[in-house]
Amino acid sequence: MTGSVIKEARALLPTWAMSVTAVAAIGLFGDPRSAEVGRLMLALGSIALAALSIGHEYTHGTLALLLSLPSDRRRLGLAKLAALVPMLLTLGALALAVLPAGPGFNRTEERPLLSMIGAVLMAPWLTMLCRSPLAGVVFAIGGIGWIHMAAIVALVVNERIGRPVQGTAELHQAVLVGGLLFGGVASAAADWRMFMRLEVIDGTGSQFHLPRLFTAGTHPLWQLAAKELRLQHMTFVVAGLYAVIWVPASTFAGSDPQAFDTIGAVTLLYGGLLALLIGSLASAEERHLGTLEWQTLLPIAAWQQWAIKVGVVLGLTMLLSFVLPVLMARGAVGFRAGHAAIVVFIAIGSLFVSSRCDSALKALALSAGAAIVVWSLLGRLLWSFTPSVNAMAALPAILGALALWSAFRSHITARG
Repeated sequence: MTGSVIKEARALLPTWAMSVTAVAAIGLFGDPRSAEVGRLMLALGSIALAALSIGHEYTHGTLALLLSLPSDRRRLGLAKLAALVPMLLTLGALALAVLPAGPGFNRTEERPLLSMIGAVLMAPWLTMLCRSPLAGVVFAIGGIGWIHMAAIVALVVNERIGRPVQGTAELHQAVLVGGLLFGGVASAAADWRMFMRLEVIDGTGSQFHLPRLFTAGTHPLWQLAAKELRLQHMTFVVAGLYAVIWVPASTFAGSDPQAFDTIGAVTLLYGGLLALLIGSLASAEERHLGTLEWQTLLPIAAWQQWAIKVGVVLGLTMLLSFVLPVLMARGAVGFRAGHAAIVVFIAIGSLFVSSRCDSALKALALSAGAAIVVWSLLGRLLWSFTPSVNAMAALPAILGALALWSAFRSHITARG
């Protein structure tokens, strides 16, 4: 049992360490406005740990070995819980101890806590269902989004049928809390039931097919670009979920000033997270699929392959992380060059981390933590010691170029 727990803890340790480092860095930063970012890192790190508790078996191809061990399946499940629960508790305790209280981090607010717990409980079940830890994280967050969407719909319907105004807040709270509690309990039961009946299924499931427009070309460079788009199938899923949830939510929100501010905040948050995902998938996903080694042997110059990869990453980042959310923000966020530069820089940083990881989810968690650490520790230094705006713009550009070059060198060596 001890050996099993140690094995599980080793698989989760890098993600846990980066999450702890990011939360601690935000606590040292000490700005109450950064509490929202700290809560985001706490939630993302916790959900990633929950998904990786079973998802690392899919990533490293060890699920068949795990299930063939001459041990009770319940002992295997308890070993995973024995490694996961202390990490979640220490991460949560650290956040409560160091994160500054602010408008985005209220220690007495129960809805954010229930949302995070519900997503954490959903992630392992969805990981086993989709056979992908990244899919488990994405759909767990989407599931919580749908519960919040149901609460908003109940609130709007209650107002439109003429119920008393003072009862709308209680109805919204009841629907939201009840949905989160039911979803959490049902997910916990589904987690255990599916793990007890888990089987190894060969193959990768249904494939992602591009429209014929993208596959009609026969030029090798065009085919490489189509290959890069196939690696980003989860990016398109996230963008689709965002549109499906966000369009009706923003419509129901109406012209409420508070809702208008929320639209702007969620738009910026979505753009940053999607940029992280796009960069994380670009290189690590090829290692996970086992195609990076033969990819480097193609009769095409390595710099051309890398240029196409970077072009697809930056193109998708600008389209899906900047243009799409700004258009859907209904004027809450404008087309600003600084905003575009930030999402591009985030995508480059996550691509740099992805070139050194063997799992897209691990790359996503590590790059999110690294971005928060850099922002927390170096943000004020840049503003304090940089003499001009031009110099401030030059420094990220230089760092981005160095990150792309280093990622290129790491990518072509095909070492995970």
